[in-house]
Amino acid sequence: MFKEFIFSFVGIFVALDVVGAIPFFISLSHKMNSSEQKKNIDQSMVVALIVALVFVFLGNLIFKFLGIQIFDFK
Repeated sequence: MFKEFIFSFVGIFVALDVVGAIPFFISLSHKMNSSEQKKNIDQSMVVALIVALVFVFLGNLIFKFLGIQIFDFK
């Protein structure tokens, strides 16, 4: 189970490019004060959580509706 978790985590981490997104965030928020930056981060995390949960529970239905199969990702 742990091996599958690590395998999935690495794939998602690489796909999201968290390290590469840091300069992008800094360039967009350099004029904001720290409380505005924190509010922006919090809102972004909530949206990301909602999108992730939608795909966890409805991902198969969405892919079937769009005609996307697992083979399309290989």
